[in-house]
Amino acid sequence: MNGVEVKDYLIDFQKGSLPEVVKRELEFNAKITLINTIIGPRRAGKTYFLYQLIRGLDKSIVLYLNFEDTRLSTINFKDFLNIVSLHVELFGKEPEYALLDEPQNIDSWERGVRSLFDKRKFKIILTGSSSKLLSEEIATQLRGRAIKHLLLPYSFKEYLKSQSFKVPSLLTSTETAGLRNQLNNYLSLGGYPEVVKSDNVNEKLKILESYKELIIYKDVIERHEIRAPFLVKFLIDSLITSFAKEFSVNSFFNTLKSRGVKVSKKSLYTYLGFIEDSLSIFLLERFSPKLKERRLAPKKVYLCDNGLAYRQREELGRLMENAVLLELKRLQDKYPLTELYYWKDYQLREVDFVLKEGRRVTQLIQVTNAEDKINLNDREVVNLLTASKELKCNQLTVITWNYEHIEKIGTKRVAFIPLWKWLLE
Repeated sequence: MNGVEVKDYLIDFQKGSLPEVVKRELEFNAKITLINTIIGPRRAGKTYFLYQLIRGLDKSIVLYLNFEDTRLSTINFKDFLNIVSLHVELFGKEPEYALLDEPQNIDSWERGVRSLFDKRKFKIILTGSSSKLLSEEIATQLRGRAIKHLLLPYSFKEYLKSQSFKVPSLLTSTETAGLRNQLNNYLSLGGYPEVVKSDNVNEKLKILESYKELIIYKDVIERHEIRAPFLVKFLIDSLITSFAKEFSVNSFFNTLKSRGVKVSKKSLYTYLGFIEDSLSIFLLERFSPKLKERRLAPKKVYLCDNGLAYRQREELGRLMENAVLLELKRLQDKYPLTELYYWKDYQLREVDFVLKEGRRVTQLIQVTNAEDKINLNDREVVNLLTASKELKCNQLTVITWNYEHIEKIGTKRVAFIPLWKWLLE
């Protein structure tokens, strides 16, 4: 460890000012008995979330280490406690909080975290890209001590905050139209903080393209030392193109085979696992009471942010569905007993989302871009009612673009609610 450079870093942090942040919705209670890990895709705002936490504290009790700072590049896991001593030497008190940003850049980082945790003096919060924080190492070294929280790019509520758009308790028709305009912008280019901050559409698109390249090369190819970068790039492009649709590794394998590309299915499944671990995509299983059927059925692909689908930003229905999935993932992070699936029967009738808790299906959700009752596709409701009967679930919701009503259909009640209202509630 270069003590001079580390001291310089610590002093700069204590004397420096923190940037303005959009308050995020993620909340948790830091304790010395648990290590809180904030996981999420790159550029989702994890570092700025730590700044948000620091703003409510006396900085002198905070040890904040950003391991992407070059002055910390010479640190190894044995130095974690030495840095605490340097903090005491410089500022006269021991820190109460240890905030470690991207610690996976340090070899055997989890052993350094364990040394801090064993002191039982610090409230430890980690951030980082998921494939490292979900690795076997953290499961071995910190088993039963680390609790995960998911931080995605801005939700619609957070997006509105970033635009200083306040939603009145009672909306006029003009205000509702303005809200839908904001939602349209959010759906088409997503909620990555840096993208939202930009005022230029072309600049937004360039940022999103750079994020996709970052996922491909930094999170997958470089991290896992993949020797076939072409295949990974093609796979990620295919997944993005297939968002809010089913994706089959077997079909993708046959496509490659027809083009003369030699690769094993096992390798494709491995690459898919690497991409999923980066939290850039989510794979949703088809609902079945049988575990084997759930595992073998095609999965639906969703993106960590709508912005990654910027080349398909005219496809409103799929963008709406992706935004609903992301909101459900935030709900699942808050209520971890919630399970998410999609439903499809042998007649190819489909329901977008099945929410399950324990043995009971608690809600069925269908998403449509219908603006009014006339535009509603009867098949959407029929599929919902069919699934309701099979899964014994009576909480039925259809998320629309603008139609709102509660209808009684036979013995069932179906709630139709506009997406903007559902996202805000």
